[in-house]
Amino acid sequence: MVQNSTNEEKENNNNHEPKIEMRRIRLVLGSFGLLLPVLLFVGNGNRLMPSMSHFYYTPSAVFLIGMVMSLGVVLIAYKGYKKTDKEWFSDHAITSTAGISAIVLVLFPAYSINVCSEVSFHGYPADNYLFGSMSDKFVNTIHFFSSALFVILLGVMSFFKFPKSKKNVWIYRTCGILIGLSVLVIGVLEMVESLRKYFPNYVFWLETVAVCSFAIAWLVKSKPIQTFLSLFK
Repeated sequence: MVQNSTNEEKENNNNHEPKIEMRRIRLVLGSFGLLLPVLLFVGNGNRLMPSMSHFYYTPSAVFLIGMVMSLGVVLIAYKGYKKTDKEWFSDHAITSTAGISAIVLVLFPAYSINVCSEVSFHGYPADNYLFGSMSDKFVNTIHFFSSALFVILLGVMSFFKFPKSKKNVWIYRTCGILIGLSVLVIGVLEMVESLRKYFPNYVFWLETVAVCSFAIAWLVKSKPIQTFLSLFK
């Protein structure tokens, strides 16, 4: 009888641990997402750039490179829930693809041809910075599509995957919609040049909306208070 009770306790603990680990990963992802725009701005002497990607060529590069690469690795490690028969892709497939996209967008940075007066790093403008380039359109194209895929997949997680728990559905849906709208508006403004003058640094602000929306969804999903307290147990 005692042996059966012990085995049952072990089984319950084994089932509980993966949930705690998933919550901790979500807490890390959400925290990084909220901190990223703030650290980029503060690290660059409280100066905005046209987009988050352009902070790559500023003193805030350490935050952009470090945190986005970390987000990529953690997303790849995230398992999520198992795929049901009604789903096309598992949580792990979506987050892994998003994580790879995050790493690629760092390895292939946006060019800085339109913000030359605002970038600042040793050797500019004669030298490139790490993998960056002043005007490499091919690298910039890879960066653009990787960034878009990264943000869109995080929106897919928020809108389609997280509501499966039937709790806080309106939060996850709203975050997913905000992410989708942010990507859509950036696309429209990129195509309609006449509108850009009304929205200074529009890419940065819309990226911030998208990143913060993703962060809020992951933080809510992590049950932050319970998860944070579990770190000390």
